Amino acid sequence: MDYFCKCIGFVHTIEKGDTLYLLGKKYHVKVSALIFANPYVDVYNLRPGDQLCIPKLHSAAFLKNSKEAKNETPLD
Repeated sequence: MDYFCKCIGFVHTIEKGDTLYLLGKKYHVKVSALIFANPYVDVYNLRPGDQLCIPKLHSAAFLKNSKEAKNETPLD
């Protein structure tokens, strides 16, 4: 449970029928962002009662931009 103290967003408790795709649509988050935000959860075997971190929209954009910034090379 300590992991969720570091969740930048909020925690969703899985209910019957939840899938990453449906949660992504519901919260407007990409499936890849859900997977990235939940490294200690078996996202391919979700069960009712499991908890997932749902990242905030701007935090997912920040992560994307920071990764792109690291890969940029200065133009001379």
